[in-house]
Amino acid sequence: MKSQLPNEIDWAFEVLIQLSEDENIFFYIDKIPGLIDVILTFVAPFYKDMRKLTELSNVTIKEIGKDGDYLESTIKEYFSSPARIEQLKRVMQIFLIFRNLSFLEYNSEIMATYKPLRRFLIEGLNLPEITRFSELRHHCLETVENMCRFIVLKSGREELLLTLPKMLYSNDSALIIHSIRALTRLASNENNVEFMQEIDPDMVERLVQFLLIDDDEELIVAVLDWFYQYSTYEELAHKLAQTAPGNFVRLLINFLKYGASDEKFLHNQRLPERRPFQIRGEFENFPEPYRTIEW
Repeated sequence: MKSQLPNEIDWAFEVLIQLSEDENIFFYIDKIPGLIDVILTFVAPFYKDMRKLTELSNVTIKEIGKDGDYLESTIKEYFSSPARIEQLKRVMQIFLIFRNLSFLEYNSEIMATYKPLRRFLIEGLNLPEITRFSELRHHCLETVENMCRFIVLKSGREELLLTLPKMLYSNDSALIIHSIRALTRLASNENNVEFMQEIDPDMVERLVQFLLIDDDEELIVAVLDWFYQYSTYEELAHKLAQTAPGNFVRLLINFLKYGASDEKFLHNQRLPERRPFQIRGEFENFPEPYRTIEW
């Protein structure tokens, strides 16, 4: 990768992709010192150009959606150069490698503590929601999801904690599901709870809206997992009770009979057999009404 010859660099990345994809090979990312830093040098120039084009530091995902046509035309013009298309392909290769490696728990734990990589992944999530960047953003988010169980937050204003909720407003259902799972994994670490107590009511309302979608079981399960994980902590459960919309409890009750037909649910329940009540034991020797009084 440090070679000046393009064909040698191509070969190195192809080998890395193969190693990361092979389930029979346990490739530990820290066994080659400096590997992550060298890989990220290929990403830095791309992000620098994207910042100039989109001014991502001052634009939210919602705002990007409003100016999507302008951004897409601007970015399309940027990628009119074959060299820049190859640059994007290289960046996609890189985040595919990180994504594959993150499924190995050993690697995801190391990657979670490496701040430059985390920063580059989050910047990938904040790229405009256009088709050209779709695959790249998927790779970044899947990597972040795998890392989240090992990430320990230092404050409630961390960029990751601010970025993931924005993904709930994406038009891509896969991004929504992965962002919910990432938030759930963050909350599963009790060290993070104190920094996750500021629950946005709009976010809770958005999650409850997802529960109204009756043809996406994967999404519903992800949302219910989020509510379950948050409600396991007393402080967060109290906040949820305050911020959840009025139909939330009724929705949860409806999910108790999820997958069962009304006929089975209402008419085929096994109820305890009713038997006449009798006082048994030593009180049986007393005549009524003394037996009842003694009992």
